[in-house]
Amino acid sequence: MEKKAFVLPKTTSGERKMGDEGNDAPGKGVIDRLSLAECEMLSTLASGVPAGQVIVALSRGEDEAATWLYQGANEANGGKVQRLNIRDGDYEPTSLRCKEKVGLWWYNASWEYEEVRKALLSWQGHFSPEARVVLCGYDQPGVARVIRECIGSYGNFLMVDSVGNLAVFAVDRCVHYWVIDYKEFGICKYCGRKRDFKRMRNEASRTGTKRRVTDREI
Repeated sequence: MEKKAFVLPKTTSGERKMGDEGNDAPGKGVIDRLSLAECEMLSTLASGVPAGQVIVALSRGEDEAATWLYQGANEANGGKVQRLNIRDGDYEPTSLRCKEKVGLWWYNASWEYEEVRKALLSWQGHFSPEARVVLCGYDQPGVARVIRECIGSYGNFLMVDSVGNLAVFAVDRCVHYWVIDYKEFGICKYCGRKRDFKRMRNEASRTGTKRRVTDREI
């Protein structure tokens, strides 16, 4: 699948948004309203989810996207939509309750880097090989940083589309064959993706140490 270059969108002041009035500040309640083009794209993506896979919508407050996801799923094969209203950022318990493979994952709960990253890491193990991931607000610094990490050398996704402030990703299905040098720096001979395995191991070690310390404090 061809990679799509990541370019921050330009804001168009005249773009029509659905329900712009009464928006809350970023990170509080409803964080963004969607244009008609964005909603139609969500409906189209939902209609393409294979039978037996679920659609997961994570939001905070009211989110008109869910209506369009239901519409697309019902028009296709009566697909299942799980709408989860996230208020405390505790994503792991909700992801653990999901038993089906996720064919479409929609996130509109926060623009904060740590929140978006935590949600994606908690859920990515449930994504099917054909899954599409949609993030809202990719003109925001926190979301943009997550996107760069997702589609960069250390990521596991490919950017395949964008409409307005929505970015769409596919799971990287490359069966990587890493050619690793003496510095533990690897390059996949199939797709060219690069990984600094020494750095990744060190970061994983630091994260594990931090978790153990936190557990002891609790």
